[in-house]
Amino acid sequence: MNRQSGTVFTVRELSVFCSQISWLLKAAIPLEEGIAAICDNMENPRQKQHLNSIRDTLSENGSFCYALNSSGIFPRYMIHMIDIGEKTGKLDDVMASLALYYEREDQMKTQIKSAVTYPLILIFMISAVMLVLISKILPIFQQVFEGLSADFSSSSIAAVHTGALVGKIALAAMLLLAVAILFSFWAIKTEKGKRCFLSLSYRLPFLSKMMDQLDAAQFASVFSLLLSSGYDLSQSLELLPGILKTPSAIRKAQAVSQAVTNGESFSPSLQQTGLFPGIYTSMIRVGESAGNLDNVMNQIAETYQEEAMGRMNQAVSLIEPLLVGLLSIVIGAILLSIMLPLIGIMSGIS
Repeated sequence: MNRQSGTVFTVRELSVFCSQISWLLKAAIPLEEGIAAICDNMENPRQKQHLNSIRDTLSENGSFCYALNSSGIFPRYMIHMIDIGEKTGKLDDVMASLALYYEREDQMKTQIKSAVTYPLILIFMISAVMLVLISKILPIFQQVFEGLSADFSSSSIAAVHTGALVGKIALAAMLLLAVAILFSFWAIKTEKGKRCFLSLSYRLPFLSKMMDQLDAAQFASVFSLLLSSGYDLSQSLELLPGILKTPSAIRKAQAVSQAVTNGESFSPSLQQTGLFPGIYTSMIRVGESAGNLDNVMNQIAETYQEEAMGRMNQAVSLIEPLLVGLLSIVIGAILLSIMLPLIGIMSGIS
């Protein structure tokens, strides 16, 4: 079934919805009654329509997972985890964990948007300045200098034309970069575009480390949720590849699952994948021995999420001054192409 949760519920709204369902379950309020109360306080008519339909399906079938899956608007990961929660009788804990998961995802998406928005605005603003310089100001000076070409050296005329050429090339490059960024945002919403973006991200040095951290955070978060839902180690590893999102994380989960099935220990098998460095593998080994593996994996997920967000902030803090410096050099070159001939005129007059 094709899922289009982004067109009905935002990631933030999914987090709130999961929190509300968790509260209802912990308070022992019937889900049909609770969903009706949620609908009464909902302003979006489309969301209200879908939730009413979910409530009707839940009343007929009795399965919350089936009702959500029938609507076709919720993510596959969420459906998988709710199915696990219903089967293990820990739906309230699963919904609370999903609320936290989508809250983290919303924070990440918000940070990515804010990281990209400022450079985009800066690119468009400086492109507008360059466009005015190239289309309005430079032509006037070129006409004046060409009219006085007898009084100028060929190098002065060449400087004016070079400045105009540099400005046009830089403007075209800035506009192409802006279009590429906007196109990437559009393409990533499609499955094919998302796969291409992920494949490219793992190959780019400044993104590959962050992608590895996100893979580790997702692996640890989902694995922790499976363990806390009542599944043992082998069952959790068997279910894990079908729930993870990125191909890289799925391959590593399959490798660990296969190794454990073949009789190898969990911690060494996990270390061989390179998903977690030595210190985290040691924590996992201790947590496994103490029977506290779910809490350890949850702590690791939080740590990797924070590290990934910190790495993103660091990248943005480097991109902004670099972009400003580059564009300042381009505009400075254009202005120099105007000022140098003017200096020649003033020298001739004096």
